[in-house]
Amino acid sequence: MKSRIKHIVKSALRWYRQRKHEKFYHQVMRMNGIKDAPVPGEKEWLRRWSRLGMRATPTQYRVFSCYIGNNMDIVPEDICHSCIEPILNPFMFAGYYSDKNVFDRIFPEGYFPRTVLRKMGGFFYDADYKRLSLDEPRLQAMLQKETCERIVLKPSVEGISGVGVRMFRKSNRGGDFDGNERLTYSLLSEKCGRDVILQEAMEQSEYISQFNPTSVNTLRLSLYRSVKDESCHVTGAIMRIGGKGSVVDNAHAGGCYVGIHSDGTFCHEVLDQYGQRRTQFNGIDFSADYTYPNWQEVMAFAKSVGQYVPHHRLLALDIVLDKENRPHLIEFNCLYYGSWVFQYTGSPAFGEFTEEIIEYCVNNRKYSRLQLAI
Repeated sequence: MKSRIKHIVKSALRWYRQRKHEKFYHQVMRMNGIKDAPVPGEKEWLRRWSRLGMRATPTQYRVFSCYIGNNMDIVPEDICHSCIEPILNPFMFAGYYSDKNVFDRIFPEGYFPRTVLRKMGGFFYDADYKRLSLDEPRLQAMLQKETCERIVLKPSVEGISGVGVRMFRKSNRGGDFDGNERLTYSLLSEKCGRDVILQEAMEQSEYISQFNPTSVNTLRLSLYRSVKDESCHVTGAIMRIGGKGSVVDNAHAGGCYVGIHSDGTFCHEVLDQYGQRRTQFNGIDFSADYTYPNWQEVMAFAKSVGQYVPHHRLLALDIVLDKENRPHLIEFNCLYYGSWVFQYTGSPAFGEFTEEIIEYCVNNRKYSRLQLAI
């Protein structure tokens, strides 16, 4: 009876997710003038992806064929979320790895921006996880000693698309940190939730800053750790760019993104969350040639990240370059992988490892666990 109930719930969740994605991609079709009609290779694509135990629908193949061509490796987002992620990224471990406040426990020093203060489960801790008795005078005394010029506050769990992110800059008024509001104990204790992290806002690379100086323009990478030999591979890359004046760079918050080729050169157009393309954004002409700085070191750094997350094989990394063009990790995602953002920029999300991933997930379907996140 218990297994029957689980099967019913899992089937209902898969149906809901698929309907949700169908609705969205039909909207993408309408906005981009894509015909909802069969395209070459569609039947073969449907057979291939239906092997994972969930019937594929042609909508996403029709959409992404307009960006990639008739490629059998186009990843359907609904099947990725329902059939692939639960196997490559077991949901039972996701909660721990999704909390930004534990990242400093997992990774060596220097991987992330410096932590100023933590709030975990409603309690305050310093960067070394020592419990603090905090009030307004103690907070302001701590901030007075800060040497950084800017502090970013963000949810440490369940944050998505930049929601809840606040930026504070040190003022000339006695060392206070101000943004749209002052950084106070009242703000931290009453308005920001039970789990947040305050970090030094890095001064980003001058080269990257040219695309939008008010936001940290993060590099989003797709990282896959092979089931065959444990080697880590970057299978896709884009750079997110905030809109003018914005402190966040997410496409869902009005930003755009540009695809980056395997040699670090930029594609010649930017896109929004609906796949709408343009060559101009923030007054910059992307038909010109741009190359991401220090690309080889960035790739080596990204691949090293996968070795510190042993329970998960498919990660979306957010990386920033500091003013010396050295890479640092802002966060990594083992839920909501987001294959779509890579596929709008011209290549399948899993690259040359698509069949390896499909085969492994087909052979290990029995180990898939119910994933309630939608």
